[in-house]
Order: sequence, then C-alpha cells, then structure tokens
Amino acid sequence: MAAATKCLPKATSHAELHPALHADLCIVFNPFVPMDTPDTLNIFLHRFLAQVGAPQVSLLEVLPNRPRSAVRRLQLTKPWHGHEWIIAKQVVGLEETARFDRELASLRLLSSLNITPTVTPQLLAWDAASHILLYEDLGDRGLGTTLLGQNQAEAHAALLAYVSALGRMHASTASIQQHDGCFNTPGNPRNIQRDSLSFRGLCEAAGVAVDIAFDADVNQIETVLNSPGPFRTLTHGDPCPDNDRLSDSRIMFIDFETGGFDHALLDAAYFTMAFPTCWCVGALPLNVLAEMHTTYRHALAAGVPEAADDLIFSRHLLHACARWLLDGGTLVQRLLHRLQAFTRLAEGADILLGLTATTKRLYHQLASRWSYSEQPLAGYPAFVKP
Repeated sequence: MAAATKCLPKATSHAELHPALHADLCIVFNPFVPMDTPDTLNIFLHRFLAQVGAPQVSLLEVLPNRPRSAVRRLQLTKPWHGHEWIIAKQVVGLEETARFDRELASLRLLSSLNITPTVTPQLLAWDAASHILLYEDLGDRGLGTTLLGQNQAEAHAALLAYVSALGRMHASTASIQQHDGCFNTPGNPRNIQRDSLSFRGLCEAAGVAVDIAFDADVNQIETVLNSPGPFRTLTHGDPCPDNDRLSDSRIMFIDFETGGFDHALLDAAYFTMAFPTCWCVGALPLNVLAEMHTTYRHALAAGVPEAADDLIFSRHLLHACARWLLDGGTLVQRLLHRLQAFTRLAEGADILLGLTATTKRLYHQLASRWSYSEQPLAGYPAFVKP
C-alpha cells in the first residue's frame, strides 16, 4: 500500500523555553497504521527530535502504555536543555485532542509562573498535530511508590510533599482570570444531580430513609462547586498517587489531561476521600490526614487567604467531598470508606445536615450487613505494621 505524505503544521512553542521550535515537520507514514503503534511512533520521535534541534537518541525504552497514552523514555547522546533523559508522551484514544490541549495548556501555564519549588517537569517541546509532548524524565518513583513500600517515614514525607505541591499550584493560579479556551469547562466532568439519584437509589435498595433535606443539600453542593469564588484555581482533576513523580524529596505532577479551572478543593477531596478514581487506594492514618490538611491549607493560603479561615475552609472541603460521596463507587470497601470519611468530616458542621444524616444511616446499615469493622478499607502497606 502506498505511503502518504503528511505535513504537520509548525509546532507551537513557548518562546522563552523552546526557541528551537520553528520549522514545519513533514513525515512519510502509512495512513492505515495507527500512530501509537511502536514502530511508527518511534520513527516519528526520531524525526521530530531532529527537527526541533535535539541530540540523537542513544537508547529508547518503551514504557507500559496506559489506555489513553503511549510513552517512551529516551536517552540522548548529550544533554538537551540540561537533560540527558527525557519522556515522550503521545495522548491517544477518546477525546485525545481535548485531553492533549488541557495537558499542554496546564504545563505551559505552570511553567510560566515560576512556582518555587516547581510542581511540574520541564516542558521541552510538543507537536499539537500528533498530540506529542516532550518533557524532562523524573524517573518512575512517585507518591504511589512510597505508599506501597515499607518505609513509613518516606511515605509520610512524600504525602506532605504532595499536598504542599498541590497547595502551591492552587495558590499560584488563584488570581488568574483569563486563560486558555480549553479550560472553559471542567476537565473532570461531574453531574451532581445524576449522581444524587444513584445515591438515593442505593439508599432505597438498602432500606435507608433519605432525609427530607437531601435534595436541598444536593442543590447547595452543585451551587458551591460551580461558583467556587476565591477557590477557583487550576486543578489537576485526577491527582492520583501515580500521577506524580518524586524527585529530590519534591513532588511534581504529570498527566494533566483533565486539568482545568475549577474548585481547588475538588483536588484536595481526592486525598481526603482516599483517591476515589485511582487504583492505588488505601486508608491513611487520621493523624497523617490531619497533618496533610494543615500543610495543604498553609500552602494554599499564600494565594487564597480564605483557606486560613477554619470555618470557610471546612465548609468548602465538605462540599467538595460530597461530590465523591454522591458518586458512590462499585467496590464495597471504597463505598464504606467514603461514607465513613464524609461522616467524620461533617461532625459538628451546621451544613448539609440532610445528606450527613442519610450518610450515617446508610453507613451503619451497610457496615452491619457486610460485617465490616471500624476501618473497612485496608491501610497502605507503608503504614501497616508487619
């Protein structure tokens, strides 16, 4: 089958960081071979690197692909922008253009803000037409690595580094009013009303009465999250333990495919509710979780002074966590943990009383039915005594 020639448009560049991105890139490829097949992608990367003035590749490692990306680790014959090892990531799959645009816009924005310490790897080059990003290689270790290990002190330090980085990212983007158009809608879509119907159905199936104030609480949650006020910042959208890298005791975030401007505490709700969308899930010791909240708030308050106010912060965090409570989950342990975590967080609050009362009843009903103890979700290995 004859090959076709495709001329990709000029690679858009961040002029201060990437002055070498200037020329058109023309490649020859078979249109019936997907771009994410190893041979085709590898050939493309070699040509793309040459086009942007990077050194030749001396070693190429194919990293385990995720469903929505193809990733390569490249060793260059000499350092480029100070890096001998770099990562090449191609965004593929469902809504790949929108996801690539979000990741590129997030990395470019955060690179331009001079956050200290930095919260992302250095972006080196990109090609919008093929959805490829090149950035510095930070290795394979991240928060998830430490949580699944056996070193409690290391995991504890990594957790605090994680929330500190999250807080710095949010604080640094809180004052930004104009941004890339791809951020106009949340990167991690939610449907509070739909989720509330599912939660109500779960209650009915379990024989638990739904409080009369439940619907009013759902409307309040939707209002607060859609109108975050001073808590409107750039959010990661999926800050799971494996979407970051640990380098020199600092956490830097990767995979901003769901990045966007949204309520900052939706990111904070992730670690509060045991990383609801992640495979690397476990219960954190309550004292460690409290320390994480304190560290996060301190970093966030540098750009969002309202975060220093106990009442304001706790109210907004409760609404953000309610988003993941209503989302439920299919695994028994995760569901019970979310019910328990939200009930604990709502203790003494004077808001969302209908949802809280319903949650308490549902937790006790399901925990007794499934014979679960006080901690339905197992702890991370790093915090479990052998």
